[in-house]
Amino acid sequence: WIRADVEKSFDNKSETNSTIAIQQLLFEHPLYKYAEDSVHDINILVVGFGNYGQKFLDAVLQVGQMRNKRLNVMVISDDVTDKQIYISERPALAQFFNIDGSIADSETSYGSVSFSVASLERKNLAANAEILQNLTLEHYESSPLHYIFIALGDDLLNRSAANACLEVVDVLGRKCTISYVCEGTASDEHSDSLTPVLVRGEISETPFYNEIERMAFNTHLIWEKNLNIDVRKVKAEFKKKYNYNSCVSSVLSLKYNCLA
Repeated sequence: WIRADVEKSFDNKSETNSTIAIQQLLFEHPLYKYAEDSVHDINILVVGFGNYGQKFLDAVLQVGQMRNKRLNVMVISDDVTDKQIYISERPALAQFFNIDGSIADSETSYGSVSFSVASLERKNLAANAEILQNLTLEHYESSPLHYIFIALGDDLLNRSAANACLEVVDVLGRKCTISYVCEGTASDEHSDSLTPVLVRGEISETPFYNEIERMAFNTHLIWEKNLNIDVRKVKAEFKKKYNYNSCVSSVLSLKYNCLA
């Protein structure tokens, strides 16, 4: 699987990890922030369903199980095989989330995930922007969007698509945040409504790094279940990629755990 091999080269350091970058997005801009307290359904649109889009959906389904909130995720892709690959690698998912009608009584599920195939103009920014604006409007007609994540495989295309969606959100006067994948250097466009996700960035450069790492290390100590330890040895174990990423992921999901 080529994309997985490519991603391994991106994530070759414990602090340079696209999964953690996406989880940090959901920590700094939590899903529930953009829906009123009285709103039961949180509606999320994922545009592009390659490696980063799939990682985002994984993270959303993991942290987004909140009391009195239900996730409705709509995935737009221009490749019909994206859904097939994603579902085949997660065969049990359809037992808990309503995947395109997999659960007869959808109210008993944790939420729903629907997939649609759209013809996107990846080589024409203006045409692609118009397509996405129309698709965003269509989704708003059925249910107001609270969260949009864009990962089309190219930084310029992602930013253009994000700006196009933001125009629709602004015109409609809706409360919604839009994030887009950025593999290179982020632009200056960064606000609560428009956020680049630096998938190759260093987590150590983020404002919350010291506090997150402290809490992550404490999590590792708890998982060790032994207070009579060699601190230097345990810190070395903590820095191993699997341990580090697992502990950081646990910390970044704390906000949602408080609502579970």
